[in-house]
Amino acid sequence: MLMQYFFSFLLLVFTLFKSFTLQAQYAVVRDKDGYVNVREDSAGDARIVDRISNQSLVCVWLNEVNDWSDVSYMKNGKEYSGYIHASRLVAVDSIPGVKLLKKTKHTGTTAVFQHDSIKVTIAVKPFVAKEHKFTYSDKAHTSIAKIDGKPYKGKDGEMPGTEFKSIEVQWGKMRSVFPASWIMNMCEIRASAATIYVDEKKQRIYLEMSSFSDGAGWYTVMWLWEKGEVKSRLTWTP
Repeated sequence: MLMQYFFSFLLLVFTLFKSFTLQAQYAVVRDKDGYVNVREDSAGDARIVDRISNQSLVCVWLNEVNDWSDVSYMKNGKEYSGYIHASRLVAVDSIPGVKLLKKTKHTGTTAVFQHDSIKVTIAVKPFVAKEHKFTYSDKAHTSIAKIDGKPYKGKDGEMPGTEFKSIEVQWGKMRSVFPASWIMNMCEIRASAATIYVDEKKQRIYLEMSSFSDGAGWYTVMWLWEKGEVKSRLTWTP
């Protein structure tokens, strides 16, 4: 009987996790005009609030209304949102020619993903509180609002346990390290918990990871790396 309850519990956890991950996905813009209009609402006559170019990375909330997708995207270092017609979007894992980078090494705090001469190395480390400055949301200093002056992911006001040490891309003879600003405050991550897609033709890498935290701290993140530079980072929290 206890075993039956145990398996029922596991099924419930899996179902909840799956429902979270299926509520959003990452995609790129693909339009014959070379760009797509972002609208204020889910209608073709809604006000145009922005325009983003082909191949731009977006996070799509899977609450499609009348073939319009609710999306968030990064532009000039800031995150915006709006509606794009679903026909102008292609899921990252459905981009023609993309390949999945296989995990070839894992040591607990470091994981290596590689295909031929393309290699991504992800390293995490314990979060050391004395190396950071905290902003609290209460006078008792029990709930953390910001770390080093910025919001953080992975915990809902609690002290994180892990953070990124580095993300490095080796593309042939080119070596590229993610700047600290692109990985800071992304906490509660396992190095091996990555899904990495490679578009060799466009020299692009799409790196997606999910935190191992539960409840309000859970999130997913995707970085877009292209020709030696990190171009975008989008996060999603249910």
